[in-house]
Amino acid sequence: MAGGLDRDIAELDHLIDGDQRWVVRKLGDQSSGPPVILIRQGNKLRIDQLLVERSCNGPTDDSYAKNPDLAEGQNARSPPKNKCASADKTNDTFALSQQARGREVIFRPAEKGSSVQRENFPACGLFFRTPPVTADQGGNIIGFRDGPDLHVRIDGALMKRANLILPLLVVIALPRLAQWSPKYFPQRDGWQRKPPAELGFDTAKLREAIEYAQANDGSWDFEKDQVRVFGAQLGPLPKTHAATNGIILRHGYIAAEFGDTSANDPVYSVAKSFLSTVCGLAVQRGLIRDLNDPVARYVHDGGYDSAHNAQITWKYHLQQTSEWEGTLWGKNSDFVGLQEFGTSQQKPRAIQPPGSLFEYNDIRINRLSLSLLRLFATGLPDVLKTSIMDPIGASQEWRWVPYANSYVEIGGRKIGSVSGGTRWGGGLWINSQDLARFGLLILNRGQWGNQQLVPAKWLADAVTPSEHQPSYGYLWWLNTNRQSWPTAPASSFAAMGNGTNIIWIDPDDDIVFVWRWFRNDAMDEMISKILGALATAQSNRPHPTPN
Repeated sequence: MAGGLDRDIAELDHLIDGDQRWVVRKLGDQSSGPPVILIRQGNKLRIDQLLVERSCNGPTDDSYAKNPDLAEGQNARSPPKNKCASADKTNDTFALSQQARGREVIFRPAEKGSSVQRENFPACGLFFRTPPVTADQGGNIIGFRDGPDLHVRIDGALMKRANLILPLLVVIALPRLAQWSPKYFPQRDGWQRKPPAELGFDTAKLREAIEYAQANDGSWDFEKDQVRVFGAQLGPLPKTHAATNGIILRHGYIAAEFGDTSANDPVYSVAKSFLSTVCGLAVQRGLIRDLNDPVARYVHDGGYDSAHNAQITWKYHLQQTSEWEGTLWGKNSDFVGLQEFGTSQQKPRAIQPPGSLFEYNDIRINRLSLSLLRLFATGLPDVLKTSIMDPIGASQEWRWVPYANSYVEIGGRKIGSVSGGTRWGGGLWINSQDLARFGLLILNRGQWGNQQLVPAKWLADAVTPSEHQPSYGYLWWLNTNRQSWPTAPASSFAAMGNGTNIIWIDPDDDIVFVWRWFRNDAMDEMISKILGALATAQSNRPHPTPN
C-alpha cells in the first residue's frame, strides 16, 4: 500500500482495543481493488486481503457478480437497494455471515425475527453477525448466540474519526474472529501445529475434550460384528483397526491430535461424501449437464432400462431418493434377507416413485458409483487421486477397494467399481490425516491454495437440505434445525460412517474435526466440549470497554 495509507493505518491502530480485527472497505468513486482486512496482533497491525465483502452502500466494482451467495431477490450485478446513506435508512438491518469461506466474508440482510434493534444506530456504520444478535439502542453489540457478551461500541464519534483518518472507508468490527489467520493449507511433507491458545482455544478445556474422546473408544469388531450386522461379505476387510484417534483443525492448523492418526482403516460410509465430491467433478467437466437429467440419458448398461428406473435422476441418487430397483453385485435393492443383509435387513415394502421417499440404501449408492464409472471411463479412485488427493498433499497409502465381483469391462479394460461404504467389505481405507486434508478442502469450498479443485457451487448445493430428508444433502449429513448434533451450529455438517467414523465440519468456527472408532452417542458431547473450549477462551479475553 501507499505510504500515505500506511500512516493512516498506523493512526487507526489507536482506535483498536485488544486483539480486534477491522475490515476496511473503500467506497465511492475512489474505490479500487478488493477490500482489506486489518489484523491487530499485540502491538502490530497487519494488512491482509478480504475476498468478498458487502456493505450497505454497495461496492462500486463487479464483486456482486462473483458472489454466488446473494440474498434472495438481490440483483447479482447491482448493489442492494438499501444503501442506508441517509438518516431515514438507519432502520435497515444487515447481518454478517461467516461460513466455510476462509477469508471470505459475506453481508446479507438479517432474517426476520432477529433480536437486533437499530433505532439509533449510525447510518452506514454498523454490521452484525447472523441472528440472534442483541444490541442496545446506543449501538453496543451486547451478545450473540449462546456465547459470552460482547462489548463493541461503534458510535457516531468513532465513525466520524474513521472517516477523518481514511476518507471514503467504512470500518467494521469482527469480534468473533479475533485470532482468525489468513488461509493456511498444509504442505505435502508437513502440517503446522499451533498451541491451542493461538487458535482461540482454552488449552485446559481442549485437553479435557481430548481426554473425553479417548475415554469413548468404540467397540466395533470386524470378526464379531461385520457379517452379523451387514450380511454376506463381498470384499476384503482387515482383521483389526486402530484404537480411537482424531485431529482437530482450526484455521487449517492442527490444534490437537490423539491416537494413531496414520492408520489406514476402512472408513465405511464416509466414502459416500467422497463419492459425492467425485460426482461434482463430473458436473465440473461437463460429463453431467444437469443433475435433474435422468441417468438413463447417459448410462446404457441396462440398469435404467425399466420404466421405473428410467425416471431416476442424478439428484435422486445423491439425495438417496432414487428407489432404484434391481440387483447389483449379488445384492437386491430391497434389502430383504438376513443372510445377505444381516440384522440391518429391511422389511418388505412397496416400491415408491423415484424422488418421493428417502431411504439409506447402499445398493443404490453403489449403482450411482457404477454410473459415474461409466461416465469417466476410468476408475473412480484414479479420478479422486489425480484431481483431489494428490493436489491436497494426501499420502499414497489410502485405497478405495472394490468388491471381488464388482469389476466391469470398459474400453477393453477390467475396472473395479467401488462402493460407497464398507458394509460388505472393501470401500475406502484411509487415515485420519488424509481425512482431515479432505475436510479442510471442503471447509474452504473446494479451494486448496490457489487452485479451485471442486466447484464452490457444487459444495454449497451438496450441503443444502433435501426435500424428503432435511438432515441430508448430496451424501453429506447435515445439522438442519440442530437435529443431528444439538450443541453444534446448524450450519455444521459431516461425512459419517459406521464404527463410528466422522469428518465434522463447522464453517461458523472454522473447525474440522476427524474422529475415528468411537461410540456414536458421544459425538454431541464431544462437540460441546470443543466449542466450549473455544467459548471459554473467548470469555477469558478482555473486552473493549464502551466509551
